[in-house]
This record gives sequence, C-alpha cells and structure tokens, in this order.
Amino acid sequence: MGPFHKHDCSDCQYLGSEDIHNKDGSGPYDFYHCLSRGKATGPYETLIARYGEGNDYTSDELSWYLARRNELLVSLPGWGLHKAYEYHLKYKESKMTTVNPQFKTLINSFDGLYDFLSNFSHDKVKYEGIIYNTSEHAYQAAKTNDPKEKEYIRAAHSPFVAKKRGREATIRKDWDSIRISVMRKILIDKFKSGSSLAQQLLDTGNAKLEEGNDWGDIFWGTCNGKGQNWLGKILMEVRDQLNAGSNKSSEVSE
Repeated sequence: MGPFHKHDCSDCQYLGSEDIHNKDGSGPYDFYHCLSRGKATGPYETLIARYGEGNDYTSDELSWYLARRNELLVSLPGWGLHKAYEYHLKYKESKMTTVNPQFKTLINSFDGLYDFLSNFSHDKVKYEGIIYNTSEHAYQAAKTNDPKEKEYIRAAHSPFVAKKRGREATIRKDWDSIRISVMRKILIDKFKSGSSLAQQLLDTGNAKLEEGNDWGDIFWGTCNGKGQNWLGKILMEVRDQLNAGSNKSSEVSE
C-alpha cells in the first residue's frame, strides 16, 4: 500500500502507509524516517507523517519524539507520528543483525524497544484494589492518604499529568520510608507471571537494567552514569522472581 503522496527527499527512508484519517479530515498517511542534513544544525533524525502534497506533513526530531512518545499516544494529532514510530521500529529491527536483547549486557534507556520498562508505558496496573492506567499513576496516587487526591491523580489523562498532580498532593508522613516497597508492589503487578509484559522482561536476559536520564533523577535512575538506580534494581529483582517462578501477585509483604 502506498505511498499515497509524492515525497522527493534523498535522505528519507519510506516506512509504510496507512489509509487512516485524522479528525480534521487529513489523510491517508505516508511514513518516513529521515536523516536530515541541515547545514545550520547538523545531522538529526526525524519521523515524518505526510498526508498531502507540498507542506502537508508533520515531523519531529526522533529524539524529541522518543522522549514524549507516551504523552503523544493519548493526544491528537500525535497519533500520526506514533504510527510512524511503529514503522520506524519495524524498519530498525529489520536492519539489525541481532535484535535479541539477551545479548545486551546493559539496557540504560527505557524507551524505544525497551519503553515497556518505563513507568510511563501505557500498561494498566492494580494497586490496593484500584486499577490505574500506568504504574506512574499508581505510584503518584500512593503518595497521599487523601481519597479525593488519590482519585484526582488516578483520573489524570497521561502519566505526565499524574506526576504533576502527585507533586502537588498532600504527601503522607511515612512516604520516604515506604516508597521503594510501594514501587516494588506496583511493578510486581505490572509484570505478573504469565503476562506478555513478564515475557518481555524475561527477554532482557541478564542485562543490567538502568534508567539513564538527563533530568537529574539519581534515586530511581542514573544521570551521567551516577545514581542509586532503584527502578532498575526493582525491575531486575522482579525479573529474578519471574525466573524463579515466585512472582504471583502484587499483594506481597514488605
């Protein structure tokens, strides 16, 4: 299928097309991965979703899109680029000589092929009897004992908003002493034994899991290679439990 539209760019790799239409009537879409060679900014990668001729397209730098992928998933018109991202992954995998993550010794970026490791991945979890859209929602809601604040965080339309609301909540006095055990319970539920997410986690083999980031979080992750990496540690602990066949429920003792 496709391409539907003319796109003359020697730097673009055609990824695929979809006969889909946005609410504003734009579409169908052609998707491209482009290595732009701008003289002013230097080389940078972009994802392009073209829906017409001339300037009828949307595009963003790949690094920008990867950092905001989960937010775009729940807001239009970002879905067009999300589809382009899916095509990009398929193209990238087809060009790799080894795609099995078990051959990796370190996974230090929870995006792209490993975005399922992120608390912002759109995978529902159950914590204390309540269903949350992401593990970030559940973690942020656990910060407060106020039922109204908990519900306000749970109802957030994205993990980004949930995190913001969690920062504004009335923090329970014992939070610092329980936050690691809370995260552990949430992730045990997220990666329940027998689930597809559990298999994805097991498929990381013995690789060290490290939430590398550039926003300075050295408690849950690492920045410039330094940090406590508690999120990575818990994920590896859950993976060990899965390998041992002992990961059954989120309702475990601390």
